[in-house]
Amino acid sequence: MQYISPLHFIELSSADTIDRKDLLLAKKKMLAELELNDGKGIAINGKEVSKNDIIRFFDDLQQSTDLSWHLAIYHDKVLLRFLEYNILEKKDKFDNNPLYTETAFIDWIGPYYATSFSIFSNDCFTSLMDDELATLLANPLLMNSYHQETAWESIIKNIEANTEHLKFYEGKKINRNGINDVAPICDFRYVRMLERLPAERFASTRDDLAFAIMQVCINAFNHTDKDWARNTIENAHILAVSEELKKQVYNKKYEMETAAAGNGSSEKTPLWTIVRIALFVLFVAARLGGSCNRSSSYNYNYNNNLRSSPSYYQSSSPNDTLNKLLERIKKAKESKKPLSDSEASQSLQDLLHKPQQ
Repeated sequence: MQYISPLHFIELSSADTIDRKDLLLAKKKMLAELELNDGKGIAINGKEVSKNDIIRFFDDLQQSTDLSWHLAIYHDKVLLRFLEYNILEKKDKFDNNPLYTETAFIDWIGPYYATSFSIFSNDCFTSLMDDELATLLANPLLMNSYHQETAWESIIKNIEANTEHLKFYEGKKINRNGINDVAPICDFRYVRMLERLPAERFASTRDDLAFAIMQVCINAFNHTDKDWARNTIENAHILAVSEELKKQVYNKKYEMETAAAGNGSSEKTPLWTIVRIALFVLFVAARLGGSCNRSSSYNYNYNNNLRSSPSYYQSSSPNDTLNKLLERIKKAKESKKPLSDSEASQSLQDLLHKPQQ
């Protein structure tokens, strides 16, 4: 039920009151306008109004117990625009009117307000307008419990539709187009907006969506995009309400992180790992070199014990070896193809084993 203020068509006899003569005059003017339009109806706020609509509209007004309610809404330009056009700008505020806390007024305006609330809130979720949704929820909810439930149900139906959309990919290998398709539903802004809703009313709905997001992330991790999956599953953890589901999502995220770390370390050796190994080997070399200088007890031929082994550290000082290592590390850093574990190990061995020319 969309609200239309009668004061658009009334010339007020007073700034604070509506005289019933004003209503009668406005009714005659609208009916006259209708006749000039060949009885086809007239447009009010983008909607066509028939003769019967006009008569019923003003009859209801004349029977109203308090026409001052319409006057209060008319003077509150933010509320009036919201009720008539379902528009609310960021940080808009309704008037601080004591009338907005009166039960009789809330019961009367509730059906109009619930209509605008449902339309606007679902537009916010569709377009990810977090600031506008925050503005809506920061203003008084001019609905009794019955109309609030009507508004919440409207939002829940849209969330459930998104959950079912995610389930479409169950049992299928999701590709890049599929990820792009579900990305808005899994987006952090969408999750943040859902957090603004009453947790006790939306707990089960949030858990269902969080579980569906987790499943999509597992699918994407296994088949398409590990990074997207690892980042997005965190949103499922934030959205989940029950501790059991939060733990389940956390465990899945941990498994992804562990698998990703394992794959990374098995394929390439990070530069800092090469440096660490090199410095350790040089430290051992320096200690051995120093020991050889202080004592001759270690001066025996390794070839007596290991025939195929070269003579270690005989021809180059630790400083020479360090310089060579640093040069090779620099080249590895500048290379677009980092050394693998086996390449790094062999490189260090070749460098340390090679006699100085």
